[in-house]
Amino acid sequence: MVSFNFDIKKNIDLSDAIFKNISKIKNKYVKYGFLNSAPPYPNGESVAQRALKNELGFITSTGKRVPPRPFFQECWNNNLPTYHKAFEGFFAKTINGTGNPDTYFLEKLGMKAAKDLQYTIVEFDNPPNAPETIAYKGFDDPLIETGHMLESVNYEVVTDA
Repeated sequence: MVSFNFDIKKNIDLSDAIFKNISKIKNKYVKYGFLNSAPPYPNGESVAQRALKNELGFITSTGKRVPPRPFFQECWNNNLPTYHKAFEGFFAKTINGTGNPDTYFLEKLGMKAAKDLQYTIVEFDNPPNAPETIAYKGFDDPLIETGHMLESVNYEVVTDA
């Protein structure tokens, strides 16, 4: 799970109205990825645990090494400029008076980040599955077996006290 958050401090260049508007989201942030609300796999393993094993690689119970598949890092690296641009647009609209900051912006950001992660899971293909894994699954898609991890990607806007 990854979260976006930021700290807002009043600067003498910001009018009171602008500062008041931006401060509406001061204690809010977006979490996205594999949240605790995702149902576990049939063996009891959480989706977050399985995702982490895929991200970092692991050794199976039979001693076979499964290579890292850093899909989350790839997603973050590929999309961080877009997220920065979204924040810039949000602040620009607030400062010029055409935007009204509230959780709507954070909802949109969370939804986009979750969709970006799902897209990365579907498109991730290197390293490919081993031949015996392809034979077992019937296809070569390193991060998809049942679709449970893909379907479990979610986001939420959180408010700190």
